[in-house]
Amino acid sequence: MADPSARWTAAARARESARGDRLFDDPWAADLAAGTGAGAENPYLPVRTRYFDDAVLAAAAPQVVLLGAGLDTRAWRLPLDPATVVFEVDRPGALGDKRARIPQEPVCGRREVAADLGTADWSIPGLDEGAPVLWVAEGLLFHLSPDAVDRVLARAAGLSGGGGRFLADVFGTGLLRVPGAAGFCTDDPRGLFARAGWTAVTWELAGSPAANYGRLTGDGGRTYFVAASV
Repeated sequence: MADPSARWTAAARARESARGDRLFDDPWAADLAAGTGAGAENPYLPVRTRYFDDAVLAAAAPQVVLLGAGLDTRAWRLPLDPATVVFEVDRPGALGDKRARIPQEPVCGRREVAADLGTADWSIPGLDEGAPVLWVAEGLLFHLSPDAVDRVLARAAGLSGGGGRFLADVFGTGLLRVPGAAGFCTDDPRGLFARAGWTAVTWELAGSPAANYGRLTGDGGRTYFVAASV
């Protein structure tokens, strides 16, 4: 079964999809949330989802790897090229829960990869390491240990012999001042990715003109939407 955070995120996507001015439409989100509420309005989550939607479409990569895919529905709801293959990587329970609730296959190719990204021995069966690959870690890195974050980034770089691009959201350390917040944060996204073998590291701050869609103001608590290449 998907973990509570995945259901909560699906509930937030369902609420966004019901808005007249929605940033995206996820017709499966409400069912995937399975009755979980989204809580108070959180303008960051829809902005993050839309930002990465746009980045995935702009990349037009033949292979897309969703790390910690959870209840993500991009393989179904984005207009991807039918030749694109989307690899969804997560623990078996999360993948099985989604499969049961979305029985139809997407237009593009889709492969499930059962793996625990917190360990060092995960792999992507079927990935063509000689072809370009887009890695997407939306909402993932915060939940990993610093060592696991380094391993995930280095492992993805090592599997990108045909050219790779990595997209991720990285929280700045200011988040740790929020009561109850505990997870991976850094104010040096360039150094984080560079030491794992990634180059041309760029980012936008959530809430900046290029990453707000009219919903966020300020710097989003210094949350970085990172893009890196190898």
